Amino acid sequence: MGHLIHMAISLTIVIACAFPPTLFAQAKAITLAADAFAPYYGNEILNQGFVTEITRKALKRSGYDLTMEFMTWKRAVALSRQGKYAGILGAYYTEERNKDFVYSIPIARVEVVLMARKGTDMAYTTLEALKPYRIGILRGYTNTAAFDGADFLYKDPVENNEQNIKKLINHRVDLIINSRAVLQHIINTAMPDAAMLVEFVDPPLQVRNLHIMFTRKDPNHDTYVKALHRGYAMIKRDGTLDRILARHGVQ
Repeated sequence: MGHLIHMAISLTIVIACAFPPTLFAQAKAITLAADAFAPYYGNEILNQGFVTEITRKALKRSGYDLTMEFMTWKRAVALSRQGKYAGILGAYYTEERNKDFVYSIPIARVEVVLMARKGTDMAYTTLEALKPYRIGILRGYTNTAAFDGADFLYKDPVENNEQNIKKLINHRVDLIINSRAVLQHIINTAMPDAAMLVEFVDPPLQVRNLHIMFTRKDPNHDTYVKALHRGYAMIKRDGTLDRILARHGVQ
């Protein structure tokens, strides 16, 4: 009998060592806000986008269940600043935001570009070269520090990219600015006729890192960042990250 008890205890110890504690403990809930930014993240795309899937898998490895709520960017920032959400999925780093949020390591990269009507045949080397043009931007969004700070440029704000593309086609603006992947996704999925009417302007204004930012209002913000980083290292090490990127067609 003693031998059987000893075997049972040994087996329990082996099982406990083989599996992380998070598999036995109930996962903790965490909710992040975001504005749709397909193909990076959004409510209507595969697994809510590859950035969402990466973040969800990474947090799961550290014992957290991620819930996403999509809304306007302005609302996501305001409510997260108040502590209504743990933070925001998908944000560029700015000194201003860093006062209210802590940032994760980069989860993705975004190529910030200009788009023009086909046949415009424009080229630029400096922001000053863009002075003659009306440029469609998204209200409340950060593009690049240099572009956003260029008060000499004519910037025409709207609420979403679809509006901007329509204004560009209809000659109401000369250029629009956003992520190359985002604008291409909108054209591919919602506005295919626009593909023959618009084109990207090279070179890109900037390639920027996309982070998860957690509100400093939440006393657990440092714990969340560490949990995300710990889980991210795990999914990168075991190949899960590469499989997620391949599933979404991201190189």
